[in-house]
Amino acid sequence: YHSHQGNSIEEFGRGKCVGDIAGITKKPWPCKLYAVRNSEIATVPIKVLEALIRTHPSAGLHFSRVIASQVARSDAQAGQEPVLGGRGSGPRKVTLRRIASGGSKTVSPSIMPTYGLSLATIAVVPMASDIDASAFCEAMTSSLGRIAPTKLLTKEIARNHLGEKVYNHQNALHELKMTRFLAEVEERNRLVVFQTDASYTWWTRTCIGQADAILLLVRADEA
Repeated sequence: YHSHQGNSIEEFGRGKCVGDIAGITKKPWPCKLYAVRNSEIATVPIKVLEALIRTHPSAGLHFSRVIASQVARSDAQAGQEPVLGGRGSGPRKVTLRRIASGGSKTVSPSIMPTYGLSLATIAVVPMASDIDASAFCEAMTSSLGRIAPTKLLTKEIARNHLGEKVYNHQNALHELKMTRFLAEVEERNRLVVFQTDASYTWWTRTCIGQADAILLLVRADEA
């Protein structure tokens, strides 16, 4: 979320609970939520959350720690807006970014180890048609694979998985299928490298929408 001055305070990443403390305290959440990339959000009713805490006391301990850390952070930011909880006036903005846990900004649970990385997806965008993006992406994927499980995703792989009809005839349903496929690839790999087209095609736009980081690929002798 952001302060009234527009300063970024926190980013919520993969597996992060958003608005849970306000729900427990039964106060309106004084924030606005924005997704900076394609994201999936699961809504949990407050009654389900309360039942979860009763059934699993360790979950209640988790929320207690979250509240304590937020109070400590609010005290450290004396004179600024409180982090949560109805004090202060006016809405506050919240930025939702599906970045992986382990970075300095966000600590988010994940089904895979963090490997000390603060991002999960990288879109490689060649800035000219004569650039060998395939060779670069393959080399990059191989190098990243030494750090964490990494998958290279190209339009050919997506087309073969989804079929020509889904890939070549874009509509809301087909875009949803594409988004679900890309999300599944992310869940199975710690890092995903998207190789885009040299032009702004549907595949390029989709990759950029899924990316935590965008790498512009140019020729060294023309940079």
